[in-house]
Amino acid sequence: MDKNTIIGLLLIAAVVIVFSIYNRPDQEQLAQQRRIQDSIARVDAQRTALEAEQNRSLDTLEENTPRQDNVRSFFSAATPQGASADTLAAVNVAAEESPSDSLAETSFDAASKDFVTLENDKIRLQINPKGGAIESVQMKEHKKYDKTDLLLFEGDEARFNLELYNRQSVRLSTEDQVFTPLVAADGKSVTMRLAYSSKQYLDFVYSLSDDDYMMNFDIRLVGMSGGLHSESLSNFKLNWEQKMRQQERGRTFEERFARIHYKYYKQDVVRMSESKKEEKEISEPLKWFAFKDQFFSSVIIADQPFSNAILSSQVLSDPDYIKDYKAEVLVPVTASADGDEFTAGFHYYFGPVHYNTLKGYDKDIKDKADKLELEELVYLGYRWLSWVNKWFVIPVFNFFLSLNWSMGLIILILTLMVKLITSPLTYKSYMSSAKMRVLRPQIQELEKKYPGKDQDVMMKRQQATM
Repeated sequence: MDKNTIIGLLLIAAVVIVFSIYNRPDQEQLAQQRRIQDSIARVDAQRTALEAEQNRSLDTLEENTPRQDNVRSFFSAATPQGASADTLAAVNVAAEESPSDSLAETSFDAASKDFVTLENDKIRLQINPKGGAIESVQMKEHKKYDKTDLLLFEGDEARFNLELYNRQSVRLSTEDQVFTPLVAADGKSVTMRLAYSSKQYLDFVYSLSDDDYMMNFDIRLVGMSGGLHSESLSNFKLNWEQKMRQQERGRTFEERFARIHYKYYKQDVVRMSESKKEEKEISEPLKWFAFKDQFFSSVIIADQPFSNAILSSQVLSDPDYIKDYKAEVLVPVTASADGDEFTAGFHYYFGPVHYNTLKGYDKDIKDKADKLELEELVYLGYRWLSWVNKWFVIPVFNFFLSLNWSMGLIILILTLMVKLITSPLTYKSYMSSAKMRVLRPQIQELEKKYPGKDQDVMMKRQQATM
């Protein structure tokens, strides 16, 4: 190093030393820094203790989650406040004397296959006493590509759960409980009952009409207004999950058109991503949401709009499944005049993504804002193309189909009609192509007469062409 470099380094070192000495804190400043650090440490300790206490509370709540053997404790805590000991004793005696109303006395085994069946000409549903939820849905008019039965889901491919809390913050998850089925005489509806007594019970009511893909579903909570947590009496918390089966031979196209749809209350329909993992927390009220694959969909429609929805979708690499859908929503509860019964109503749609079928559910609804617009589940193409399909292709196709014409003939006629309609737009292109076909032999002769790619040769060829 030369002299100038050494002097520069010494000056820098001197500046650093002087700066450090000049800015060194005095004893008062050091004491202040220690006090600040001690305060921060105390705050961190308090935060850690608070988080530990919250975790212990959550663990305690989880441990208190009732299973089949202590459901009676949950319902006992949900008896009307202010009831006398004699009244409570009478309720317990009534429960013991009415085995058919008592969950503890039910003869259904959680591991058995004693499913309840509801069906019409279009769909067949099985309802499982374990959880009181739909076990499987079969499309009776359709088959898979391999000619086997087409099931939207079966067994643990779908999950439905209602969470309730009593005033002691004990949680009841319906998916863990065994319900007693009460089948209507006409066989068109079934009530899955989770009962403590003849006056205290939870009902899941399923009703299926003839020749329809739509099914009514009602949740009814009776006789527990005094003991349930206020949140459980104002909103039901629902979880619904479904793994979408691969129904078609071509997985790529099926994945491309499989996605979650949802409709804002009195507003538009929105589609989530079909190609990536996505989760949405939606604070605005929803009228319905749908778990859709390429040609079929499972839709749940609320009589009163859902709130605080969390919807998630994930692409699966499993060879048997294409997507995993999950939904967590709150549903407003309607109380009876005497405050003894709380209900929430829904409709399920299990069926094909067929434009006219879906649009038909709006035919009796006059106000546009109240329409379900389930036909938005059908992919009709981008922008202007969707209008062509909606107002021309679909009506013409349905007209010819009503004449019992074959699919091949209908497609041929539609192709010719589209060609004829678009011919004015392509006329100039056709004429230009025709002229080029006429001139091509002459151009080839000129290329032979003036071969090569030199500039002079190309100029002569161009002059001859003109």
